[in-house]
Amino acid sequence: MTLIIVGILLVGYFLIATEHLNKLNKSSVAMFLGVVAWILYGINGAEYVQAMHGTEYDAFLHGLASTQSSLQEFIASHLFMQYVMNACQVILFLIATSSIIEILNANEVFDFLAVWMRTRRSKELIWTLSLVTFLLSANIDNLTAAVTMVMVMRKLVPQVKHRFYYSCVILMAANAGGCFTAIGDTTSLILWTKHAITPSQFAQGLALPAIVAMAVTTFLASRKLPEHIELRSSLGKFSGDDYILPAWQRFILFVVGILGLWAIPTFHSVTGLPPFVGALCVTSMLWVLIQLFTWKRMDVVNTLPKSSFSVDVRTSDTSQILFFMGITMAVGAISETGALSTFANFCDQYIHNIYILTVIFGLVSSVLDNIPLMICSTSMYQVIDANSLNAMADAGYMAAFVQNGQYWELLSFCTAMGGTLLTIGTVTGFSVASLERIPFLSYINRFAWMVLVGWGAGLLVYYLFDYVF
Repeated sequence: MTLIIVGILLVGYFLIATEHLNKLNKSSVAMFLGVVAWILYGINGAEYVQAMHGTEYDAFLHGLASTQSSLQEFIASHLFMQYVMNACQVILFLIATSSIIEILNANEVFDFLAVWMRTRRSKELIWTLSLVTFLLSANIDNLTAAVTMVMVMRKLVPQVKHRFYYSCVILMAANAGGCFTAIGDTTSLILWTKHAITPSQFAQGLALPAIVAMAVTTFLASRKLPEHIELRSSLGKFSGDDYILPAWQRFILFVVGILGLWAIPTFHSVTGLPPFVGALCVTSMLWVLIQLFTWKRMDVVNTLPKSSFSVDVRTSDTSQILFFMGITMAVGAISETGALSTFANFCDQYIHNIYILTVIFGLVSSVLDNIPLMICSTSMYQVIDANSLNAMADAGYMAAFVQNGQYWELLSFCTAMGGTLLTIGTVTGFSVASLERIPFLSYINRFAWMVLVGWGAGLLVYYLFDYVF
C-alpha cells in the first residue's frame, strides 16, 4: 500500500509540475491527492498505526480492544487533524497578511513608489525595482510583493518588450527577499511553525547570501538593458475601491501595516500565541483606521468597484490556500507510512552532505512548486534537540538539523533560488509570467543562467561565513 500511495503522489507531482502543458489546475490536483492519500492510508491503517504510533494508540484505547471504529477515530482525530491544524496556522497567516496588503494598496499607500522610481535611466530603474521588491518581500509574502511591484512597473514602462528583464528581476528579488525572513514566504513560514527556526537567527544567517544572490542577478540583467527607456507620459489616477486619502493618513496606514508585520515575531515570542494571531491583530487595526478615516463616506466607498490588484491577489491566494492544504494532507499521509523517514535515511547514508542535499532539492523545485517540496523535505527530518547531539554517533552531521541549523537555512535559500530557475518553480513565478506573458523558453534562454550564477554566489558567501569566518 505504501508503494501505491507514493506512486500516486509522484504522478500527482508530475501533473503539478507540468501544469503549463496539461492545463490541469494544480490546486485541484493537490486536493485530490490529499483526499486519495488518506483514503488509501485508512485501508491499511491498522498496520501503519501500530508501527508508527503503537504506544499512543494503546493509551487512546484505555485498555479496550481495538476495533475498526476506534482505529478510524484515532486516525481522524490524532493524525489527520494534526496536519490540518498545522496547515491552518499557515493559511490563516497568509489570509491575514494578504488582507493587510490589499488594504494598503486599495488606499494608494504604495502608489508613491511609482512617483519615486520614475527615471528614464534603465539601469537605475532595474536596481530600484530589485531593491524595493527585495525589501518589500522580506516583510510580506513574496507573491503579493511581486504582484505589487509588477503593477508599479506597468505604471512606469509602457512597452512590453522593455518589461521582460524588469519582470524577471522582480520575480527573482521577491523570492530572494522572502527566503531570509520568517514571514517573507510560505516556505519559511512552514519552517517557523515547525519550530525549525527562530526569526532573528534565521534572518542573520541568510540575509547576506540572499542580498548577494539578488545583487549578482540584478547586475547581470542590468547589462542587457539600453541606457534609456521610454516612460509613460503620466502615471494616471488611482481607480481602486476607496477614495484618495490625504498623504498623512496614507503614511499612518503604511507605518501601522509595515511595523505591525515586523512586530509579529515579537508578538509570538512574548505571548506564545501562533503567528497568525499577530497578523490578524494588525489586520483588525488597519480596518479600524480605515473606518475612522472614511466613516463620513462609507456608503460611497462600498459602492465603488474593486481594484484589479485586489482581485488578482485574492484569486491567487485562494488557489494557493487550496493547493497548500491539499499538499499538506498528501504529504502527511506519506509521512505516516514511514516512507519519508526511509528516504531520509537513504540521503543520510549515500549523500551525507547538507549542501549537496539542499542543492538537489533546489534543482527539483525549479520544476516542482517549492511549497510541496518544502513540506516533503521538512517532513523528512525532525528538529533535533541541541543538548542530545553529544550522544549521537555523527554529531557533526546531525548538528545541521538542530533549530536554526544549516539544513533549514540552506533549504529555504535553495528552494527559493532553485524555484526561480523556471517560471513554474513557484506560484510567484507562475503569476508574474502570466501577468507579463513571459515566454517559458525565453525565460530559460535569457534569464535562468543569471539566477543560477546569483544562486551560486549566495551559496559561496554562506559557505565562507559558515566554515571560514
